[in-house]
Amino acid sequence: MNSTDPAEATAAVMTQAGATFQAILEILHRQTQQAGLLTASYVIAAGAAADGRDAVISAPAVSRAAPGPLPDLPMPGPDAGAEAIADAVALVAGRLGEQLAAAAP
Repeated sequence: MNSTDPAEATAAVMTQAGATFQAILEILHRQTQQAGLLTASYVIAAGAAADGRDAVISAPAVSRAAPGPLPDLPMPGPDAGAEAIADAVALVAGRLGEQLAAAAP
């Protein structure tokens, strides 16, 4: 984090968090069409990611920040199994965790 202003640093991290939740949604939505018996699981996971995104983007610190770009998506192929999709989501969430740890005082 390059900013020394705590408010700016918080806004930047929160904006990135919103983009990360959006990336997770993208991963899950792309797989839902082929999920078969796991469709309900993907929908529930996507709902949780949407709730997280909505909570972050409604935070006062984010209201004055520009939307962040989506992080690089480790997009599983259309025939990816549940484990590959879980790995992709975990990778994106792990990147957010690293950013949050780096921003902590």
